This record gives sequence, C-alpha cells and structure tokens, in this order.
Amino acid sequence: MYLTEISRCPAILEVVDLPRWAPATVDSEDPKAKEGDRWGVVTRVSCIATTAGDVGVGDIGVARSSVNRQGHIHLTEAQFAEAERLIAGKSSGSKPRAISSLIPIEAGELEGYDVTTLRAVRHARRRESRLVREYRRYLSADAISRHQIPPGNGQATIYSDIFNQTRNQLIEAKASSDRSSIRMAIGQLADYSRFIHPTPALAVLLEARPAPDLVELLKLQDIAVIWRHADGFKDNARGRFV
Repeated sequence: MYLTEISRCPAILEVVDLPRWAPATVDSEDPKAKEGDRWGVVTRVSCIATTAGDVGVGDIGVARSSVNRQGHIHLTEAQFAEAERLIAGKSSGSKPRAISSLIPIEAGELEGYDVTTLRAVRHARRRESRLVREYRRYLSADAISRHQIPPGNGQATIYSDIFNQTRNQLIEAKASSDRSSIRMAIGQLADYSRFIHPTPALAVLLEARPAPDLVELLKLQDIAVIWRHADGFKDNARGRFV
C-alpha cells in the first residue's frame, strides 16, 4: 500500500474478497465527502503488517515517479520481498538493501567519466551507445534491457549498460580498450552486480580486444571480454556472450 500524500508505504494488505459496487458504504464512512458515486468500488482487505510510516516506495526499489504516473503497479518478487523485510520485519539474507529494476535499454542515463572534458565524454557516450545498439541487434533473439538501481540513503540512481535477461548476463560497454576504461568497467560491474538476483555472469563490451595483461586482469575478476569481430562480435568465454 502506497500513500501518495506522504510518499510512504505504511502497510501490506491482502485482498480477501472480490470488488463490489457499494457507493452507500463509501458515503457512510465520510458523508460530507459524498464520494460514493465517484469512488464506489469497495474491496475487502486484511492487514498483514504495518510500519510507523518510515518506508518510502524508493526503499523497496520502485521509482516514485512511476507510482505517481500509474497509481497502481505490479511489484517484482524481489521488490515485494524487500517490502516484507522493511514493513513486516522478515529476514532477506545478506544482499544489499537496494533492489534493481529493469528498464528499456534505450533509456539515456549513463555512468562514468567523472574526470575528463565534456567534449570527450559526449564522444565516448556516442561511441558506447552505437556499440550497445549494434551488439543488441547481433543478439536479436535474446531479451536485452538494463538495470536501474537506487542505492538509497539519498544517493543518485545508477544504471547498467546491458542486461541479457535470456542468459542472465550483465555487460558494461566501453568506447576504449585502454587501462583506465577497463578498470572503470571492473568497478562498475562489481557495484551493479551486488544488487542483481540471482548473481549474473559479467563481461565488458569493447570496440577491440584489449592488451593481454588487461584480458588477464578481467579474467582474475571473473569478467569476460566481448569485442567486435568481422561483421559481428567475439568473446573469450567460448561463445557464451555471443
């Protein structure tokens, strides 16, 4: 249950009967409002758990804007499990509190490039976006999306580059195969994968295969390499990512 006025989730309710048209029942609760004719559908529910009102919709991994636009949304199993943990006090293991959610791969939010020129950032982002689009077309039979992850505690939402739902693979794209790009990709994949259940296989998507020592560095982190090859792509993981 989500209250728009205070942006909080105060309870978990269970629907126990079919909805029915009962405007008189609505009016009897608040005769002055006279909302029976407008909001006359009544549904019986049972309260499973309540909280003091300190649980926000973002705390369970749902973007507040999505609720405001739609009113009613379907929660994933992971989001409901987090709601149970926060509202009903049920244990949910040792994974981080934040819950990721899938969004279309076309969404424009990007991570990285904190220290560089604006022109270089834009150029790199264009190259990465093109690389992601072409890789997605190459895997046209797979369901490809990305994750948005709200870490909580007032931190900004973070976004992965590619998530292959069909194969449970998390992939970070980089415009360059140099050392700084590879090191950034390792950090981003380590950060994102903490919030994704079950834990995905990891890879970095590049324009060209990096130097052997960087391939070895990625291998030590259990991260595969995907790079352009002829008219398609190739990997060093026996084709698992291509």
